[in-house]
Parts: sequence; structure tokens; C-alpha cells
Amino acid sequence: MENAIDELKFGNMSQESLYWLHRATYLDKHFASITTFTFPANSSDSTKKELNTIIDTINAVKENKELLARYQEFDRKSFRFFRELIEGLPMIENKDEFNNMISAIIADASPVIYKLKEFHQRPRPFQLAAAYKIRLYPFKTMSQDCASYPSASVYFARMLCEVIGNRCPDIYSNMQILFSDICASRLALGLNYQSDIDVAIVAADKMLEDQEFKVKFKL
Repeated sequence: MENAIDELKFGNMSQESLYWLHRATYLDKHFASITTFTFPANSSDSTKKELNTIIDTINAVKENKELLARYQEFDRKSFRFFRELIEGLPMIENKDEFNNMISAIIADASPVIYKLKEFHQRPRPFQLAAAYKIRLYPFKTMSQDCASYPSASVYFARMLCEVIGNRCPDIYSNMQILFSDICASRLALGLNYQSDIDVAIVAADKMLEDQEFKVKFKL
């Protein structure tokens, strides 16, 4: 039983995700170092604990309709959420510059995260829960079309919140709160394990510390 569980993989990613898998970026040099981080085996007690935490978090958010709607908005809008945020911030006068910056971060950082997902092939929580016959039912999502580890949503949110917050210091603390909310949403919607979130932060920080990235995005 344990061997079969441990061999469970996510499977094939979507065409949209596959697009980035075959692209190169100057950030690819960090790929090998990030692969040294990994997740606990599917059969491990740590993973079972992660699944139970997800179930508890799903059950809790179901009782808070306003918070659930906000979490679902993060998932539904994805990068559009940040573009709308920029449009609504009066202190950002050059909207086009910031929108172009978002597009550039997506283009530069996407290949690495999708290569990591393909390398690790971690099944989504609902897939593993089904194998265990655990009653874990995620909310409808726009972001489960590729492997679970690391979390792409957290990875991009980390970079975007840091870059926007550094470029606009007056809202830096608000961007950090937003980032924490996005991390929480991945568990509450049943889409990621905590270890997906933890290593997504590690991966994003590698990008943020890259000298070429820092110069390009004025960090």
C-alpha cells in the first residue's frame, strides 16, 4: 500500500502550463539548488497531517462566506488581481510601467516554477486524499492544472508583493498582509499542502535575490 501511494503522481499538466516548461530564462540557474528541497513522502505521517490540516481549514472557511469569496477571488483572477490593484492605487501614477513590470516578472519567473512542478510531480491534495479514501473536497479552482509542489500562486504572489511593496514603500505592510492572505487561501481552498507553500517562498526568494532580477525590477 505504501509503495503504491508513494508512486502516485499528478500526471500531465495543461497546455498553458506546458508552454512555460519549454521556455528558457536567466533564472533557470537556480533550478538545481531549489530541487534539493522536497516534500515528505505521500505515505508519511507528515503528509497525512498536512491533509488533515487542509480539511480543517476548508471546514473553517466554509463558515465565513466573506473570507471564502475573497480567497476565491485570488484564485479566479490570478495576475489580474494585481493589475486591478495597481489600477486602484492613486500613488502609482505610471500604471503602464507597473503593468509591464508584472508581465516581465511572469515571463522571467514562470519557466522555473513549471520545471520544478514537472520535476517533482506531486499529486494535488484531492488526488492523494482519494487514494487514502479521505473526505477532502477542494473548492472549484482555476489553478489545479499542474502538479502541486511548489505552489505557483504563492511563488508569484511573493515576488509581486515584494516588488510592488518595495517600489511603493507606503503600502509595503499592506502587500505583506495580502501575501499572507494568499498563502492562507491555498490551504483554505484545498489546493495546496503547507509544504508546497513553504518551498514556493524559498523559490521566490531565490528569484528576488538574483542580481539580474534585482537590477531589472529596481529592488
